[in-house]
Amino acid sequence: MVILGSVEETDSLGGGVDGLNSTRHPHGSVLERLDELLPAERSADGAPSATDFLLYDLPRIRDQLAADFEGNTLPAEDDPVRVWVGSGVVVAMVALFVYVADDDSIEVVSLLIG
Repeated sequence: MVILGSVEETDSLGGGVDGLNSTRHPHGSVLERLDELLPAERSADGAPSATDFLLYDLPRIRDQLAADFEGNTLPAEDDPVRVWVGSGVVVAMVALFVYVADDDSIEVVSLLIG
């Protein structure tokens, strides 16, 4: 399972979002950051939306992290945080700063999209 800030993503229906817990990140969630980086809806010229990223890019990234967390990430400055860097289907570049939580879920603490 991948946790985005204060929202937990499960494998139900191919990655639906449920499980709000606002105490994890009091300074805002990664989903709020995603909303800052990408518009809520796809633009008329085809620029991707936050929903496009969640539907088309995040599931593949989630699968890569689940298959081989250490092999698909690099160490970041703040141990135990690691960074996954790659390109997506709808975004040219994405970096997810992640770590494995005590319950073995992968928690995303920050992201960059370019």
